[in-house]
Amino acid sequence: MNYDVLGLGGLIIDHILLASSQFLEEIQIEKGGWRSVDYKTLQEIIERSRAVPSTVPGGSAANTIKGLARLGHKAGLIGKIGRDEMGDFYLNAMRKRGVAIQEIPSDNPTAQLIALVTPDGQRTFCIFQGASVELSGADLHPDHFAGTKLVHIEGYTLFNGDLTERAMSLAKRSGAIVSFDLASFEIVRRFKQEIYQLLNTYVDIVFCNEDEAKMLTDHTEEETAEILGSICDIAIISLGSRGCYIQQGNTRFHSPAYFVPSPLDTTGAGDLFASGFLHGYLHKKPLEECARFGAMMGASVIQVSGGEIPEKRWKKICKSIKDGTPFIIQKAASLVGTTP
Repeated sequence: MNYDVLGLGGLIIDHILLASSQFLEEIQIEKGGWRSVDYKTLQEIIERSRAVPSTVPGGSAANTIKGLARLGHKAGLIGKIGRDEMGDFYLNAMRKRGVAIQEIPSDNPTAQLIALVTPDGQRTFCIFQGASVELSGADLHPDHFAGTKLVHIEGYTLFNGDLTERAMSLAKRSGAIVSFDLASFEIVRRFKQEIYQLLNTYVDIVFCNEDEAKMLTDHTEEETAEILGSICDIAIISLGSRGCYIQQGNTRFHSPAYFVPSPLDTTGAGDLFASGFLHGYLHKKPLEECARFGAMMGASVIQVSGGEIPEKRWKKICKSIKDGTPFIIQKAASLVGTTP
């Protein structure tokens, strides 16, 4: 298919809702985590919230691929999607964003997710997996990966049996770089053994946040960076407003975050950080520059509700990346932070 970048993960409709911590307790979900629900429960949660959702095409890998498409890469996605109104909405919306979908149709409804955003900007997920959970290794063919430079895979694919390993195997066989986002501490808790096997066998670049790192190794962020950097070529441990650790071989450094005075919603922050980092990596930029690209995109998306950066901000991001001009967030943005 000759894509620069190809994503594998759930093709999911995101409904972004503002919610209180009390509401999370009422629906019995751990803040910052996620749980699987049926379609009826998904609708009930939306109704009980009494909030009007913002609806966008989402999915962890999809968010990263959308970001890479906006940065000029020829980008594609593989996934299963329902033959329904939500499925049509998803396909049309992603094509408008420059992403080609290699969809595999399903008679089950399109997957949908509620991102419940609390006043501190933290997001908690309820997901109706629908058609997305049907995707399996048998659906993949070597032609899907032909000519692709990088394949980005989300940790949620681990729920789909042999899908993750099959995709990574085909990607490596085609000569592509494999990047893997661990996606959730709950994913790590459930699939820890499988994750280590995949990291050791296939993964070139691994992304995780501090909670996922702790769940995977039970060590500090720095120690986890060293451990994962000894397994994969590059390990990135995101620390939110404290920046990130990046390890390659025996070299580790801390990269600061951009200061955002009042974060609105952290949905998509890690996904868009990955977009910026991978863009720099594919252009053979120094890792410090890759991390800066990721930081500016992560900072941009947490200023808005939902996992998408508005058009006006994209223009500033692209100009800063292309020309090296300073990246300014509102009136008081700068790279801040010291090594934690």
